Amino acid sequence: MDHPETDARAGGRDDVDAVFSALAHERRRLVLRALSGTEGHVADLDALVETVRDEAGSSDATGDDERREVRAALRHVHLPKLVASGLVEYDAETERVRGSAGAVERRLLAATEAYTAEPSS
Repeated sequence: MDHPETDARAGGRDDVDAVFSALAHERRRLVLRALSGTEGHVADLDALVETVRDEAGSSDATGDDERREVRAALRHVHLPKLVASGLVEYDAETERVRGSAGAVERRLLAATEAYTAEPSS
C-alpha cells in the first residue's frame, strides 16, 4: 500500500502534509489517544471502534449500525491514512493496531527537518 504522495515515511516535502492530514480528523486523533493509553500502545480494532464511538458521540444510527459504520470508516479510511503517515501499524489479518510512543512528535520533527535544513533565500 504505497502512496508516494502521502507516505510520510518516504521523506521529503510531502511529510508535513501527510502527518498533518493524518492528524486533521477527530477519529484519527481519538485512535492515537486510545493507543497511547494502552500497554505497549497496542489495541484490537473492536476496542478502537468502541472508543471512537463513545468519544465521538453517538449519531442517529442504532448501536449496531453505528458500530459497523465506525468500523468500516476505521478500516478503510482512518487506519490506512495513519499507516501511510507512519503513525501506526495495522495488521488487517489479526485486526491489531500498534502505535509508537512519541510517534506523532517524531513524525512531525522528521517532517519539518527538510524545511529547517534549507538555506533561506
